[in-house]
Amino acid sequence: MGGSSSKVSATPPSKAEALGPYVVTSVQHPKVDVVVLHGFTGHREKTWTAEGETEPWFKTLLPKDLPTARIMTYGYDADVLHLTRVAGQNTIREHAKTLINDLSALRTDTVGRPIIFVVHSLGGLVI
Repeated sequence: MGGSSSKVSATPPSKAEALGPYVVTSVQHPKVDVVVLHGFTGHREKTWTAEGETEPWFKTLLPKDLPTARIMTYGYDADVLHLTRVAGQNTIREHAKTLINDLSALRTDTVGRPIIFVVHSLGGLVI
């Protein structure tokens, strides 16, 4: 399986659509982009949601601290072992290429805008 570009979602993702970029918050003139990337066997929102909470921290807390940030999360198939079905086949390099392509498509008008990555585990290797 290659690193084809994922579809950018404008609505909250369903379980089946939890791959690729998702813009969580967008402001009119963002000063920075924040991309949150999960790790091994993770999920782009569930990984970052505390037990008993319904929303991830980057959706509820981060906009208060960074009101001029466009906040995105990114999902990729980080499952490497399944007992009942085939595990994800993409390599770290393929995930990285897809991430770069997807972010490039979202950042066409962002010359000079910094990007901050918040990553966990395997997400650090993808970056």
